[in-house]
Amino acid sequence: GERVFTSRVVIGSFLAWLMILSPASEAGFESLLVTNEETGQVLRFDANTGAPLGVFAQDNGAVGGLAFGPDGNLYVSNLVQQTIEKFNGATGSLLGTFISKSGGLLFPHDLTFGPDGNLYVASGETNSVREYSGSDGAFLRDFASGHGLLRPTGVVFQGGNLFVSSSQNNQILEFNGTTGAFTATFASGHGLNAPAGLAFDGSGNLYISNFLADNVLKFDSAGNYLGIFGSGNGLLRPGGVAFGPGGNLFATSYGNGTILEFNGSTGGIVQTFAAGGGLTDPTHLLFTTTIPEPSGFVLLGLGMLGLLVFKRRMV
Repeated sequence: GERVFTSRVVIGSFLAWLMILSPASEAGFESLLVTNEETGQVLRFDANTGAPLGVFAQDNGAVGGLAFGPDGNLYVSNLVQQTIEKFNGATGSLLGTFISKSGGLLFPHDLTFGPDGNLYVASGETNSVREYSGSDGAFLRDFASGHGLLRPTGVVFQGGNLFVSSSQNNQILEFNGTTGAFTATFASGHGLNAPAGLAFDGSGNLYISNFLADNVLKFDSAGNYLGIFGSGNGLLRPGGVAFGPGGNLFATSYGNGTILEFNGSTGGIVQTFAAGGGLTDPTHLLFTTTIPEPSGFVLLGLGMLGLLVFKRRMV
């Protein structure tokens, strides 16, 4: 007769061998994308040198948050049109309006895709984070609201929950990432003044761009205040923060049209990473990554793995 023969032992050994041959390094950084509010542009810079690489995407009206979707395309909030626009993730060409103002969106700031693939938008004038279908932009619900949430500006998922900066009353609120139920006031006081962008490091510490105080604050994973992480050196009205090359923290300096780089461990200034290239009033930023090319050994191994599950005729 004929049966399917699967050698689990061989496959397990092979996978272990394959992991050894796989590149150990993480994906490298390729570009830094920055929304430049009043020009309606997403500007592109070299992720390692800060050299300007031109306009990646052009919108009509002031732009704010930006995020890549599961489909690889870029989504950008428009503060004038009250919309979320969709751009080709590779070329930057406009693909159309993904979410329209008629959907109840008012003054959208930051946006992020959740673990479920849906899009979550900080809707400033509705004092809520609104959830939309990640596939067609259909409105699903006001995901997070109430409990002191006023003029939300920054949103980020961490540890299964959603963290939101409440800029009008200087708080960071935490909501259940599945149900939207209020969990806790994660951070308040300690000099928070119009908190905007949010970024977590690998240890679960939260970094907050403190817009009206011209600094970046740091809190641990339990919400304990750890102090001012980055300030001075030309940092003026920071809007967005993100980790980039070398594990350093990068912040937009809205007030003077620059991007500053801070040491990811100490918070000390490294350099003015980007200036010029059309930067006038940068709001949010994100890094794009490149995946290392698989080695010849890995490609060969993948082919061999396909042969380890086969049909075998028994005599």
